[in-house]
Amino acid sequence: MPLLEVNNLRTAFHTREGIVRAVNDVSYHVEPGETLGLVGESGSGKSVSQYSLLGLLPTPPARVESGTALFESTDLLAATPAELRSIRGGRISMIFQDPMTALNPFMRIGKQLAEPLRLHGNVGAAKAREEALRALDEVGIQDGAAALNRYPHEFSGGMRQRIMIAMALITRPALLIA
Repeated sequence: MPLLEVNNLRTAFHTREGIVRAVNDVSYHVEPGETLGLVGESGSGKSVSQYSLLGLLPTPPARVESGTALFESTDLLAATPAELRSIRGGRISMIFQDPMTALNPFMRIGKQLAEPLRLHGNVGAAKAREEALRALDEVGIQDGAAALNRYPHEFSGGMRQRIMIAMALITRPALLIA
């Protein structure tokens, strides 16, 4: 049974100038342990298709017009906002393209890394800090204890990307979208 099965996904943006069809009839499946790459030129709908799955597009103007996306027997496209919140960051994680806009500039890195664990893992503060340190170590960030107390702007772009990777992996998701 596939971990994720997407069938006939269609997403459009309804604007004053007309309808822009960003994703048109996309279908694929991902088996457990499998890697799938979506390839296409800039603007071809790769990111929009993934944001559609997780309910991360602004509505309006975006609208998922048709399709199914079965993940562990839940149709992500028909799921309620509460159901999606319980899946996002826990069972499915995403590494966003721009870490400076994905990281909260007013929160220390340690708190941001611990947040998915606190929301999805029923983990206390001490255990969350321990896991955050482990995650930073796994992505090659030196002196994790000091890094936990720093803000995103105090890191280079590459280091912020590593933090985003650590944040996406910290809950040990079944599916990682990058």
